[in-house]
Amino acid sequence: MTKQALLTFLISIISLPMIADEGMWLLPWLNQKQMDAMHKAGLTLTREDLYTINHPGIKDAIAIFDQGCTGSIISEDGLILTNHHCGYDAIRALSTESENLLEDGFWSENQENERPAPGVTAAFLVEIRDVTRQIRNETDTITDPVVLDATIEALYYEISTRAIRGTHYEAEVAPFFGGAQYLLMIYEVYKDIRLVATPPASVGKFGGEADNWSWPRHTGDFSMFRIYTDREGKPAAYNEDNIPLKPKYVLPISTAGYQEGDFSMIPGYPGSTRRYITSFETRETIEIDNAVRVEVREKKLETMKAFMDKDPAIELDYTGKYYSASNYLKYSAEQNKALIRQKIPEKKLALETRFTQWANSNDSLSQKYAGILPRLRELIEEREPVRKATTYINEVFPESWELFDFAQAHYSVYRQMNDKEISAEKIKSTVEVLKIRAGEFFKDYNPEVDKSVMKVLLPLFRDKVPEDYHPWFFRQIRKKYHGDTGRYLDDLYAQSIFTDSARLASSYLHPELKTLKKDPAFDGMMSILGVYMPIYAETIQSQRRYDETMRKYIEALRIMDENLGAYPDANFTLRLSWGNVQGYSPGDGMEYKYYTTLKGVMEKDKPGVPEFRVPEKLKNLYFTKDFGRWKDQQGALRVCFLTTNDITGGNSGSPVLNGKGEIIGLAFDGNQDGMGGDLFYDANMQRTICVDIRYVLFLIEKLGDAGHLVKEMKLH
Repeated sequence: MTKQALLTFLISIISLPMIADEGMWLLPWLNQKQMDAMHKAGLTLTREDLYTINHPGIKDAIAIFDQGCTGSIISEDGLILTNHHCGYDAIRALSTESENLLEDGFWSENQENERPAPGVTAAFLVEIRDVTRQIRNETDTITDPVVLDATIEALYYEISTRAIRGTHYEAEVAPFFGGAQYLLMIYEVYKDIRLVATPPASVGKFGGEADNWSWPRHTGDFSMFRIYTDREGKPAAYNEDNIPLKPKYVLPISTAGYQEGDFSMIPGYPGSTRRYITSFETRETIEIDNAVRVEVREKKLETMKAFMDKDPAIELDYTGKYYSASNYLKYSAEQNKALIRQKIPEKKLALETRFTQWANSNDSLSQKYAGILPRLRELIEEREPVRKATTYINEVFPESWELFDFAQAHYSVYRQMNDKEISAEKIKSTVEVLKIRAGEFFKDYNPEVDKSVMKVLLPLFRDKVPEDYHPWFFRQIRKKYHGDTGRYLDDLYAQSIFTDSARLASSYLHPELKTLKKDPAFDGMMSILGVYMPIYAETIQSQRRYDETMRKYIEALRIMDENLGAYPDANFTLRLSWGNVQGYSPGDGMEYKYYTTLKGVMEKDKPGVPEFRVPEKLKNLYFTKDFGRWKDQQGALRVCFLTTNDITGGNSGSPVLNGKGEIIGLAFDGNQDGMGGDLFYDANMQRTICVDIRYVLFLIEKLGDAGHLVKEMKLH
């Protein structure tokens, strides 16, 4: 195929109408065309069953779980179902060496036995209001990007505050289509959440990092919590007298299963996509954002793992940190592979070629839009050096250096002690807050691990980042330590009050400004801020210019072709995606079946490898074929399955529903072949990996001996 023929082919692909599986749709704005298509595919519900403020519906059973995942209500007594990895931090926080809920699992015998999970929340959408006109009336004549940004932020606060005045609700305004539309989201947020059930990590995290983002998958990725309210049914802080939530709507559960081709839909809170970005920014994602992240985190995780393998206590403390860092590492690595393999930059370029032809098709369009793409290219090229330095700074310091983050928390008291008008009582109050933070920090902090990580990363940073972006402590390393970063770190950790809980506690008794100023960790933190803050200010200015130009580009794309602007990018607001249960073929001679079974769990069993260690009880259940009512028609117990639904981070824990609105599974991952999906949806490659709800029920009833929990649910 010639270069021109390839370009013509790619343009034709871009021009095709949006396929059914693509799209994260705002529920109130589902049009008749979408509803007709879903009904034809197998949906039996009405638009009002999905979303309305007039009576309870599916949207009332879908929650933002713990501010980063999705959960769904499955009982009249407030049971909320989500992923194991979504409940992971809460489960870890409730674990001790003597009672390791992560390792052993937890199955509450009754409501009195449920464990309060401090800090965990569940937020339900109450209403969506379009406030575009209110914001546009105040901002359309503003041309200065800085003034525009400040005005919009002020309007966000004013509109949100006014909307919930006199209520117990919370609210936020979110932009859509790059700022072409603004919607007000009103939420009811519950704060007394208690752990009810979780399988052991050998089930809930089966496969670990080795299987992450991959298929076939055999992970029982679920956990259950319960929402509690005050006696009036309103959100309240934890109290022994609180009662289980009486929900507006409960999702029924299907025990009938599914077949390939069946309709599936996923309501939830997808975090972020960038489907409208250009080929220039796609290249930037590949060559800077992802490449740097992979490079730094590989070295960080290798160092952490060496300590975790030697010491069970360190493994318990650092498993959550390791999982969090490695999850996005693998995502970035696999996204790069997918973007390159699927030629996403080339497809973006094809759209830009089509856009340029359209923008130059007449004088009126040319005056408004012809300069947009050249301007976007210019802005991205201008920011490249700063972008690269900032990415290294973020990955090496706040992301990887635990001591930096903890020392930075004390910047507030440093500023107060520098201000003669701040009272001693105010400083004392701040110190009391820091004492609480210190207790949380030292609970799972190991200075030797932290120091060893930085002994690897500081030389990497020094060698990869130009000196103009180096914190000033690198000058000290050159002069005092003759370039030896290891000796510098040895002294820092030996002398700093922030590496020892007793030293820090002593400093809290009589807080002094000179103690902070001379502390090497605090000095290191300040030197990092000294170089980062000017860069950050520059980045903000650059981003404002870019955002305003990108908003015009998206606006123009929607004018050029309505299919290109059919749905907005994900921004952690309630969406619905729909598709069907389906396997896929990632390459020549490769065919992936659409589901896995418990047999595959046994085939992966490796007793000496934590990620693939199968519990003895689960083995016994398999070999005796004690699957109960949860087996499929062939007598097998299905574990996971694939759908074509369009999801992203934030959808973790989302219920997978059939055409009747019944739960058939939980979404918990995407496949590595579809990792380019945040930038470009590919129906042939992108799949949602789901845990079968029958496997969840089997684990609750058979592995956990918690059949009383199943009895709470509405089984169909």
